[in-house]
Amino acid sequence: MISARNDLNSPVPKFCLVLEASRRTTEGRVRTAHELVAHFFPYTETTSTDRLFHFLPPEVRGPILTAWGVRGQKSALRDSDEKVRAVVHDALVAGDVDARMFEASIAPEVVVRWLDLPDWWGFWRGGKLAKFSILKALESGYELGLFDAEWFLQTVASKDGKTRGTDVLAEGLSKADLTEWLRAIYVTADGSPRGIVAALGWDQIVSKTPDDVLIAVLDAIAIKVGLKEEAKPKKVESAPNVSPAATATPAATSAATPAATAPTANAPAATGSAPAATGSAPGDDAHSTSPRVSAAPAVPVSRAPEAPADAKPAGRKLPAILFPATARVNDPPPEPKIEPPPPPPAEVKEAAPADAEEIPISADAFEELAQPTTTARPEADAPPPPKGGKRPSKAPHGAKA
Repeated sequence: MISARNDLNSPVPKFCLVLEASRRTTEGRVRTAHELVAHFFPYTETTSTDRLFHFLPPEVRGPILTAWGVRGQKSALRDSDEKVRAVVHDALVAGDVDARMFEASIAPEVVVRWLDLPDWWGFWRGGKLAKFSILKALESGYELGLFDAEWFLQTVASKDGKTRGTDVLAEGLSKADLTEWLRAIYVTADGSPRGIVAALGWDQIVSKTPDDVLIAVLDAIAIKVGLKEEAKPKKVESAPNVSPAATATPAATSAATPAATAPTANAPAATGSAPAATGSAPGDDAHSTSPRVSAAPAVPVSRAPEAPADAKPAGRKLPAILFPATARVNDPPPEPKIEPPPPPPAEVKEAAPADAEEIPISADAFEELAQPTTTARPEADAPPPPKGGKRPSKAPHGAKA
């Protein structure tokens, strides 16, 4: 005989068995019989998917098919998984087996012992959980040791996460309830997490705490015991590292300052610079079909040396190259005009200040300075003195004869 998939003596299968048995009652009805069929044996008129019978061994599923009257006792024990699927599908489509018969024939022990428990938990958890089902799950999980009081007080939290533990439990209690809770803790003299939970009681916790807060605790219990996988955070793909110049809009390009786009008048052209026109050489505008625009000086661009093919891209971003929007496509750039240098400033003679100091001088020195300077001539060339006159004295001017 094939060993069971799950041991009903273990805490987790026991927990699932309690909830599956409660699900079939009126108070704890979480999912209906039709939903059971739709989850474990979804079918249409022509297709079906078996998520139940192929887990059951022949000695377990054979008596079920025989009780439905769709297969004989010996045939049911020899049927393959595919044959069983086809037989059950035909019985459901023909109406020989309805949802209530389907659920009643498969006992809770069969479901929990042989099925995949995480799949069953997804089925049970997908229903609308009322207070009765939440209380049953918390009580049974606590009694089976799936969690303790300290873990519960650390896990229970408000929806926004700002309030946790006893603060969450006390929010829904009235003044009388709080007084009774404190009195019970005082009487038992147990202020531990176990004593706090026992003093309040699971009935009071479930009835006075919002359902969404307690359902979040149930999900945490399922993750803790392996009935549910923890949701992994989605990876956010980082945006590619694109240079701002590559995504610049035409408006941003036209808003560039003239100093960034126009070359200096006296600056020589850089080595390897190219005109703003794309593709044509100077002198080819007569044969070009591209539209002409007004000419404007282009920015000389220096070409960087080519990197090897296996080289990694450098982390440094290249500066943006902005071309003027009015550049002529095919015309070569005009030669820059060299302005003549400005004339040198005229010399300005400094005038003597009006308040210059007067230097005292003698009368003889003044007469000497006032006489014009003449060049001495030899005596042979000197004119004859006038009649009756005297020859000029050879003594220096101002000396006595």
